[in-house]
Amino acid sequence: MPKNYTISRKLVYNDLVSLGESFSNNSSIISFVVVGSYNYCKTSKFNDVDCLVITKKHISDKHARNMLFTNNKSDYLGKSDDSFRYNVRGIEYGLVIITKNSFAERVNSIINAKNDSLIIKPVSWAIGGMIPEVLLRDIVNAKIFHDKDNYFNTVQAGIVEKYPIILQNRLIDILKKDIINKYRLLASSYTNTPVFNIGLSELYIPLARYFYAHNAKYIPSIKHIKDEYRRDLVGTDKKNFIQLQKIYGNISKKQKYQIINYIIKDIEHEKK
Repeated sequence: MPKNYTISRKLVYNDLVSLGESFSNNSSIISFVVVGSYNYCKTSKFNDVDCLVITKKHISDKHARNMLFTNNKSDYLGKSDDSFRYNVRGIEYGLVIITKNSFAERVNSIINAKNDSLIIKPVSWAIGGMIPEVLLRDIVNAKIFHDKDNYFNTVQAGIVEKYPIILQNRLIDILKKDIINKYRLLASSYTNTPVFNIGLSELYIPLARYFYAHNAKYIPSIKHIKDEYRRDLVGTDKKNFIQLQKIYGNISKKQKYQIINYIIKDIEHEKK
């Protein structure tokens, strides 16, 4: 592990503690937590620090910026999506501010699989990303630095306790249909290698989501799956996911097709 990695972590931790202490004196702020790559450091170096600030009511951008990093060690980089970005001693921080009501609505819509809450789509919210259930993984792994009345801790404990059965059933149902449809398109394009490779890449995310949901595990963001899945799926039947990783390795098209056939047949006959 590089020497500066340990140093950077210590500096970041001190910054987060200081922010948490300052937020504890602000009556409008309910919780301040850290998510993302900072919490995946056991297998990879964090590339930035993603923070979530939950408030009682909406706060204007101008007011929000003034209550975040205001010391002379930080440079404001601007707003990306709805994340305020700062450079602090060469480390980039992103702080997302959301009201308690909006946060609760978003979490509950995913847990209860409401309407189109499980559809992958571009989102303006930096926490969680485009795969909806990744937000639940972020919450489970979040580190809390300020939490008035134990609000976030209570939400976190409820998600940690048990994978929501409504969410699991709905995910398995919609993903199984999506996977089989994409597989049929893939099979029809076998002789066209460029199209076949595109179809193969489009299967990765729904298959990864399916394997995690089937095993009642919260999926991490796509960029962390290859690092985390071995630990995540300990004690589960992960043979198909291991096979899935092989598909994207240096093997022939014929071998890739044989593996994907095996996976799809297994899914078609699989029971929850």
